[in-house]
Amino acid sequence: NALYEKLKCTFFFVCADYSVMSGGCRFTADCDRFKIGCGKCTAWNSNSINDFTHWNVIYRQNIYEKIKPVILCNTYMKKFFFDESFLLKNARVEVTPPVVDSNLFHPIEKIELKDKYSIPQDIEFVIGFGSQKVDDPRKGFTYFVDAIKLLYSKLTEQERKKVLLLSIGKNEERIKSMFPFKMMCLGYMPFDKLSEFYSLSDVFVC
Repeated sequence: NALYEKLKCTFFFVCADYSVMSGGCRFTADCDRFKIGCGKCTAWNSNSINDFTHWNVIYRQNIYEKIKPVILCNTYMKKFFFDESFLLKNARVEVTPPVVDSNLFHPIEKIELKDKYSIPQDIEFVIGFGSQKVDDPRKGFTYFVDAIKLLYSKLTEQERKKVLLLSIGKNEERIKSMFPFKMMCLGYMPFDKLSEFYSLSDVFVC
């Protein structure tokens, strides 16, 4: 609001999460109170219709009505959340395609990368995975462990030796013992190096 008062310009909100359409929650889960203005927030065990989540919606709605921002989102967000949001019912919502910097994200020669990261050349199949916190249950980690064990059971001993699990993120060292395959942990990887991680991976598991 202060920026608008000073600049009188159009604001473009690029949304990577859902909080812009609710009382502040990051994950809507099974709660659909964002459709009616929040309040009685289940995340905070609130029984009050006028709790801070409802106040937050009304406060932001008044400002949105004033500055009339353009909300940029993906198709999934628009269909399942933004189109039903009480907060955004009068907002201009536009769907935008993903923008990828192809100067940064492009295939890189795998042989060179294997040398750079000390991956044996006899490894023929690399399974890449990762998260800010790899073993976060919310990310489906237990399903991944089960899937890897199932894959392992279906391979011969010779085939198993050619597979490597490659992870990025936190807590990798703690989870190594959960997997039957050889595993390498790269830890935190800066944004400008992610294309190397993807290029190393024959399969990336999200």
